[in-house]
Amino acid sequence: MGRRGTALGIAKQPSAAGVQLRVHMKSSDRALLISRRQVIDLATPWDYLVAMERAFLELAHGGCTLPPVGHIACREGGFHIKAALGNAVAPRAVVKINGNFPGNAARHGLPTIQGFIALLDAERGTVLAFIESSEITARRTAATTALAARLLAREDSETLGIVGCGRQASCHVQALLDVVNIRTVKFCEPHDEPARQFRLFLDGTSVVGTRTADGASAARDCAAKSRLRARPRCENGCENPWRNASPARMVGQNHNPAPPRRNRDARVCQSSPCRSGSHFWSRDRRCR
Repeated sequence: MGRRGTALGIAKQPSAAGVQLRVHMKSSDRALLISRRQVIDLATPWDYLVAMERAFLELAHGGCTLPPVGHIACREGGFHIKAALGNAVAPRAVVKINGNFPGNAARHGLPTIQGFIALLDAERGTVLAFIESSEITARRTAATTALAARLLAREDSETLGIVGCGRQASCHVQALLDVVNIRTVKFCEPHDEPARQFRLFLDGTSVVGTRTADGASAARDCAAKSRLRARPRCENGCENPWRNASPARMVGQNHNPAPPRRNRDARVCQSSPCRSGSHFWSRDRRCR
């Protein structure tokens, strides 16, 4: 990331599958069709976390353009249309169309969220790939939460509260385990079968799951461990300019990611990342 730095301090190398995918997109005029199974094989929860960090950095520095979100209302649900343009050396445009139909499972035995992502060459107008979107949607939402926790959660946080045990519950636990030392998950789910499935998932992890009576109890039990750090400073004495950010601000309505609000009054130290404006933080309290 150069002078911009990273919140996680990691230079992630692409996997062999990712390199092959990039070579294909450069050398072929045929659009790839990438299934959910292939998406799962190509990326881990950590890969999504690194990608979301880079995306926020690019957005903060004008490296990408986000047009307004589109919506098509239907009788039983609706479609969300989201797009972005990356202003890189080889510019790419992405369009995601997701259908959200809450009654699908009961009526048709289908997932609530279905859709695709179209990856486009923004210089030639070529369609590079069509990618099944449900896995990416779930993982990038969880990765955004994990990034917020990585930057804002207390260092001694050990308890996670989950309200609802659908697809997002397991994705969030997997993403957060990469950045927070979670020991206990308190979850609320009114239906027994999703709660049972989620408990089975937790049994395969290092955390202990406890089902609570309601969402308020889960939130109350976790409140003492989830407060943001108060006016943290890096080793050079400057305040965290992102301290006013919160997971709710970073994940806006309809799970649409938005950059955290910068604190304009924060002091800026003299390290290169701070002077470049990319004042991100890590657990060792260093500016990144």
